[in-house]
Amino acid sequence: MTLSPCPMAWMCREISQREDRLSAVTQAKAKIEPRAAEWQAIEQQEFDAKTAKREVAPTLAHS
Repeated sequence: MTLSPCPMAWMCREISQREDRLSAVTQAKAKIEPRAAEWQAIEQQEFDAKTAKREVAPTLAHS
């Protein structure tokens, strides 16, 4: 079964516009996700460093 051309031109345009928007969102997401992962890794390293520093500080105070 083959699809017939869209009988209503406005509907065809709307579908095309939505597909274009979906494609743009997918492309943007592909760019954003690696940056977000990198940012999260940096934030986690900073947090781990602060946590480690806090764990060492009480030990130094008792020395």
